[in-house]
Amino acid sequence: MTNNDLPSTIPHVAEDAARRWGDAPALMEKGQTWSFVALWNDARAMASAFIASGIGKGDRIAIWAPNCREWVIIALGALTAGAAIVPLNTRLKGREAGDILRRTQSRMLFTVDDFLDTDYLTLIADEDLPALKDRLLIGQDLAGFLATGSGASDHRVDTALASLSADDISDIMFTSGTT
Repeated sequence: MTNNDLPSTIPHVAEDAARRWGDAPALMEKGQTWSFVALWNDARAMASAFIASGIGKGDRIAIWAPNCREWVIIALGALTAGAAIVPLNTRLKGREAGDILRRTQSRMLFTVDDFLDTDYLTLIADEDLPALKDRLLIGQDLAGFLATGSGASDHRVDTALASLSADDISDIMFTSGTT
């Protein structure tokens, strides 16, 4: 395989991995295993939901949650739809998160309310976030959000995937500046 044969984006890598390794384990969490095909199908279904909600190229979606299967699916689905992801550190305070959400003009936020004894939505309740269209709790709202799409076979996902290039922004990360 030459460099010209390598997939050019993260979603293209995931698609290629599903084709190459199919039913091999891709993700394991809490005693459950998802194959590369299952992971890619879940990401495509998530991308369909993003597309159905008007999220696409140039948009930003934020994820303020611990590492989990849903984090991976949300990120991969957003990237497949053409959006960039904005990962937020779960240790951020409300003003810090609000500043990042404003500066990135994130349109959607996926978070949790049961990690580190923190209710993340409450932390940003008083923040002025004009671009933020939706705030979704992963454990409560994700299934409903997924239902807004047309599933993994949605042809709009193929169109979005075909329009991605290595020049597209995938992640916007903020650091604390510490070593």
